[in-house]
Amino acid sequence: MNTTYDTLQNTGLWYYIAIEILVCSVSPQSFLYGWRFKEYVADYDTEIEYEVNDILMVFMFCRLFFLIRFSFYITQFLNPRTQRVCSIYGCKSDSFFAIKAVVKEIPSVYVFFSLTISILAFGYCLMIFESPLSEASGQNFRSMHNAMWNMIITLTSCGYGDIWPKTFFGRICGVAISFWGVLILSFLVVTLTENL
Repeated sequence: MNTTYDTLQNTGLWYYIAIEILVCSVSPQSFLYGWRFKEYVADYDTEIEYEVNDILMVFMFCRLFFLIRFSFYITQFLNPRTQRVCSIYGCKSDSFFAIKAVVKEIPSVYVFFSLTISILAFGYCLMIFESPLSEASGQNFRSMHNAMWNMIITLTSCGYGDIWPKTFFGRICGVAISFWGVLILSFLVVTLTENL
């Protein structure tokens, strides 16, 4: 069937919509209350339990991407005029174009909001994953302050070693924080270089 109109099928947008529906469908469910996931931590010879809904709540932080993408859509970099100018010059006007433009235009604001959101989101994830082991390990991850402290130390690659993740999910979160830190710190270095 030949058509001159763009549809979800011929543009390939159905793929992105399916991914967004899948990401949005991951959330705590009422029928999962009471379901637990158990993990054995050999270093402390103890078994810890997570609520399945708590793990699903951590995965809900993937939705922050949609909020960030929406914030770029309300900027001047994704309006119809910008898209028209980009099409004239053979450039693709999408979310990544808007990110590059915002980083070039106001890098300090971008770095500040990225750091703030990262510290809160990853700190909360560490608190959820590490708090069941707080009594056995002697490290108080029930405190959001300690979780955010660990997140900042891991993000900046300092690694004092005063507190560290000990559970499987906590270590995965720590690795994600390390990789995210490389990206954020590179933006910070570029921002300082531009301003100086």
